[in-house]
Amino acid sequence: MTPLPEGVRCCLDLVARQIGYVDSLIGGEPTVNDRGGRNWNLSVQATTGADYHIKLPLEAGDAAAELLRREVDFYSFCRDRSLQAVNRFLARLIFFDREYPFLVLETLSGASPLREHLQASDPHLGPVVLLGAVGGALGTVHAAFQNAVEEWATEPDEFPWAFTIHRPRIELFSTLSPATRQLLKILQGDTGFTARLENLSAQWVPQTLIHSDIKSDNVLVFPPETGREYSLDHIRFIDWETVRYGDPAWDVAGVLQDVAFFWICAVSENGRGDIEQMVASARYPWAPLQEGLRGFWHGYQFGAGINPSEADRLLDRAVPFSAARMIQTAWELARTLPTLPAESILLLQVASNLLNDPKLGLTHFYGLTDLTP
Repeated sequence: MTPLPEGVRCCLDLVARQIGYVDSLIGGEPTVNDRGGRNWNLSVQATTGADYHIKLPLEAGDAAAELLRREVDFYSFCRDRSLQAVNRFLARLIFFDREYPFLVLETLSGASPLREHLQASDPHLGPVVLLGAVGGALGTVHAAFQNAVEEWATEPDEFPWAFTIHRPRIELFSTLSPATRQLLKILQGDTGFTARLENLSAQWVPQTLIHSDIKSDNVLVFPPETGREYSLDHIRFIDWETVRYGDPAWDVAGVLQDVAFFWICAVSENGRGDIEQMVASARYPWAPLQEGLRGFWHGYQFGAGINPSEADRLLDRAVPFSAARMIQTAWELARTLPTLPAESILLLQVASNLLNDPKLGLTHFYGLTDLTP
C-alpha cells in the first residue's frame, strides 16, 4: 500500500474529529481506493459503523487541488441551496474543507458503474429502462440548474479540450506516449477532420450547469430489488471536479459516446480482423443499445422538461459533440501505450463518420428517430 503523506494524515486527523471514525484507523492505514487520476480516494469507517469516502488531491497546491476545490464548491452550493432535485442524485456530503481542499462523502455502498449494469443487461431485451433512468436523472439535474447558475456563469466560452485535441499545448508534447503521437498524427493528417473539430465551438450553447465528464465511471447505479425495474432513485452522479456552466448537449454526448464505447469494446473483444465479422459476432449487438439510447433520450426530455424543437436542437449538437468525446476517449486509452489499441482506432473511425455527416449519424448510427415523447 502506498504510504500516506503527512498532509493527508493531518487531513484524516481533522476528519476523525468531525465524523469520529474508529480509533484503529487513526493509528493505522485507512483503505485506499486507487482509481488513478489526480486524487487520493480513501475509505474510513465511523464508530457508528457508517462508511465514508474521503477525496483529496495527491498534492496540495497543484491543478488537481483547484479542480477538487471546484467540486467542494459544487457540493456546498447544492447543500446550501437545498437543491433536492439535484441532491437526490449525489452522494451525501458529510464534511468539507475548501482551503485544503477535501471532501467527505457517504459511501455509495452497493452501487457500481453504469458499464457493469450494461454488461449484466440482457442483449435481447436491451437496457431501455436502465438508460431511461439515466436520461431522466441527467435531464432533471440540467433543469434544476437553469435558474441557479449565477455564481458559475463567468466562463461560458470555456470549451471542452476535446474540441482542440488536435493542437495540444506545447508543454504536453514531452509527455506524449508513442500511441498518442500516432493518434495526433492521424488527426492532423486529415484537414477535413480537424476543420470539423474546429467548427464545434461555434455550436456551443451554454445554458446550465453541466457535469462535463459524463461516462460510466462517473454514473453509479444501485441494483433494483428483485422483480423491480431501474428508476431515477437508482442513479448517482459522482466526480464533479469539472462542473461548469456550459452546454447540456456535452453531457448528453457523454452518454451517447459511452454507450458506443461499450459496444466498441464488445466488438474488439474478438481481436483484429474483418470488421463486419467482428461486428456480427460481438457479444452485445448494437440494435438493443440503440433501443436503450432511445429510452435515454425519452427520459432526458421528460426530466429536462424541454419542448420538441429545443430537444431537436440539443440533439443536433450532441451528435457531433459525441464524436469529439470519442476522440478524447481514444486519447485517454492511448495515453501510456506504445501503439494505438484497437478500441482507439475504432473510436476514431466512428468519430470521423459522425463529424462528416451528423444527420446520418443521428438516424443510422444512434437510431434516434421518431422520438416525440
